[in-house]
Amino acid sequence: VRTLKHFVFRQLRLVHNFADQNNKDDDDNNNNCNNNDGDKKLREVVVGMFNLVFGNSDDSRQFWLKELREALLFKFQFQCLTTAEKKDDYDLRDGIVKFSLYMRLQDITGIRFRHALNEELCSRPDLFQVERPFTSAHLEEVEPCVKTVGVDDQIHKALYELAFDDCKRDEATHKRNNGKLPADGGDEG
Repeated sequence: VRTLKHFVFRQLRLVHNFADQNNKDDDDNNNNCNNNDGDKKLREVVVGMFNLVFGNSDDSRQFWLKELREALLFKFQFQCLTTAEKKDDYDLRDGIVKFSLYMRLQDITGIRFRHALNEELCSRPDLFQVERPFTSAHLEEVEPCVKTVGVDDQIHKALYELAFDDCKRDEATHKRNNGKLPADGGDEG
């Protein structure tokens, strides 16, 4: 999944750089820049990438047989593939559940397709067998996806440590006051 995510992000970066250059050229020529052109191009690239990954075209087959296999082997050496998967003619798509991969890629990339399409693909996995299962009309949104640190875990850990320190401090005060709590007339510490 990560290898596919990196592929998607590389493609999006290329489109973004291309759009930035076009916008700069338009500004240099004092033309009005139309953001819809950039959005349309981005949508076309996103849909094209999802069709490449999930479609049943010759380009898609080559992507899975050659490009993705080479990327996996480069990143993980031969440890990630079975003996059958290492063969040049083995289609890696045969070993995955496409709908699960499709939903996960939406989750980690910030690319969202319409709910109705998600339901249809879930109930009819044969729709992945067409050459181009996605169109721009299916695309709901493309939102930036930012990798975050486990802030919630760090906050919970810090709160736990603070509570533990408070508990130790209360225990020490309790011992120092011969078992009397501050409300019982003991030292408030």
